[in-house]
Amino acid sequence: MATKPKIFDSIKSMIDVGEEITAEQVIDKLIDMGRKEIPTKKSLSVKFKNDKQFIVIKRGRNPTIFKRIL
Repeated sequence: MATKPKIFDSIKSMIDVGEEITAEQVIDKLIDMGRKEIPTKKSLSVKFKNDKQFIVIKRGRNPTIFKRIL
């Protein structure tokens, strides 16, 4: 029996290569998809910052943008 993908794996699969997205946009997409377990913005940011598939774009006090490169 196949198991559901972990939340971060499903998030990575829904973000296209080259797409720029904020943590809040990810949460909105998850809610639209009907996911019941929603991570916090802080936990998403930590995961994205530590993942080699994403680069971090920080612009002053604006929300941090994560761009998928792989």
